[in-house]
Amino acid sequence: MPDLLRIATNVQQVQQFRDLSKRLKTAGRGDLRKQLNKAIKDAGRPIVEDVRNAAQGLHTTSSHGGGARQRQRYAASRARSERAAANALRRSGGLRRRVAAATTLESTRRGVRFVVRSAQLPPDQRSLPRHMNSDKGWRHPRFGDTDHWYTQKATPAGYFSKTISQKSHEFRRYIGAQMEQIKKQIEQ
Repeated sequence: MPDLLRIATNVQQVQQFRDLSKRLKTAGRGDLRKQLNKAIKDAGRPIVEDVRNAAQGLHTTSSHGGGARQRQRYAASRARSERAAANALRRSGGLRRRVAAATTLESTRRGVRFVVRSAQLPPDQRSLPRHMNSDKGWRHPRFGDTDHWYTQKATPAGYFSKTISQKSHEFRRYIGAQMEQIKKQIEQ
């Protein structure tokens, strides 16, 4: 499984969500499952946008600009055509922009979660979204000089977890109401 930064937003309703998913499957009501997934995505879309904006608004202390070229090369290596590779090398590859672009909402039969898909970053930068969310920051050698290590922090810390927790009560309430509506439709 890819390295993901996850925030569980709804511990209380997870079992109810799973039970409802099972009931929908046994009832053969794919239309209602689609309706629930659409409601979840619609409710989560503003939260994902807020997290993306928070990621792009981060300020990092210490060095800057060191990984942009590496991210561009990585994007070019994943391109499917030479034209796409050339475009990837021309585009700015800022870390904050990439982390924001990798932020998404997942809805499965097991639950709902907000994630940063760090697999979209170069291999040696995949832990950075987690460090950017942490108060501690991360350590790295500057320009490959392994004799001198520097600590870098993103401020405000908790861009991911704090942004989601601020909106989670409203999100839970809305999803709970949608689940109740669908339960009523199954019983009819």
